[in-house]
Amino acid sequence: MTMFFLISAYSLCMTMPRHLRTGRGKTSFYVHRLCRILPLFYVMLGISICFFMSRGVVFKSFQIFLNMTCLYNFVPGQQESIVMAGWTIGVEMLFYAVFPFIYQKFDTLLKVLLLFVGSLLASLIFEFICPWESYTHLSIVRHFPVFVWGMVLFLIGKKWQGLTHFRLALSIFLCLTAIITYANIDILPQWHGMNYYLQLIPFSCLFFGLLLYPLPVLVSKGTAFLGTISYSTYLLHPLILVNMQGVFSHLAAFDLGQPMNFLLYALTTLAVVLPVAYVFFLLVEKTGIRLGKWLMAPAAGAAPQDMALVLADTAVGNGEGDGASPGPALNPNE
Repeated sequence: MTMFFLISAYSLCMTMPRHLRTGRGKTSFYVHRLCRILPLFYVMLGISICFFMSRGVVFKSFQIFLNMTCLYNFVPGQQESIVMAGWTIGVEMLFYAVFPFIYQKFDTLLKVLLLFVGSLLASLIFEFICPWESYTHLSIVRHFPVFVWGMVLFLIGKKWQGLTHFRLALSIFLCLTAIITYANIDILPQWHGMNYYLQLIPFSCLFFGLLLYPLPVLVSKGTAFLGTISYSTYLLHPLILVNMQGVFSHLAAFDLGQPMNFLLYALTTLAVVLPVAYVFFLLVEKTGIRLGKWLMAPAAGAAPQDMALVLADTAVGNGEGDGASPGPALNPNE
């Protein structure tokens, strides 16, 4: 999730000027973020509660409240969320809550770099003094510097936009550097608490490489589609995997060797997860996207029937680029 947190912050910096142009910058930002994230999360929360309760798990009202308000990351022992893999939502929502203020106050590269260093030091201290290791790994304190580094990349990237020569060569060089660095990251100095942040080196190289020149092998209509449904794919896949254990048991009988078995399991999983994720994207995510646009539409006095049309029109694209984004934070038009 490190790469997603990084790109998420970058994309928020990219889209914030659009919100500010509405004259209601913070309101526009929060409405669009909430409508983008919460509908699918709430649907998965309901499904998850039913799933676990059918297996004898009982949730306290306090746990449900924490998940409904996305405050569970503040509470040690509850940071993982009722929704499987939902811990990231708890982290993201806390960053989204403070992002407009950070964007306004830290408006230069130097200021953002100082914020990164400060948050990094705070994270290292927190990891050293916090008695709950499992909590520190999923805490907003640990992941906040990654978001801030995404803002650093945005400000640096703006300076790279004027680069016209050797973009392809530099892109290939940076992507290869990212691969080599990531493959050998264990040989880098392993300071206490710094292991996680060392990933920012290869991820930053990869990011800038693709920013300079989107290599077709990595950036295509196929990968754009996967990005479009990635939020649904991410939240759905753990629950689907749990319910596919019987299928995997049958596949194990083929015993094709570890690499081929992995490939077989992966293709089988994708064959199930991707179609389901696409349906959830159409029915849930796009409804939330359109709801956010409708709530912030210039015509404040929209009639109720207009809202009905917005909610009904979930299966057809509106030509405004509300797809093709690698996650819920990456589309400038959402």
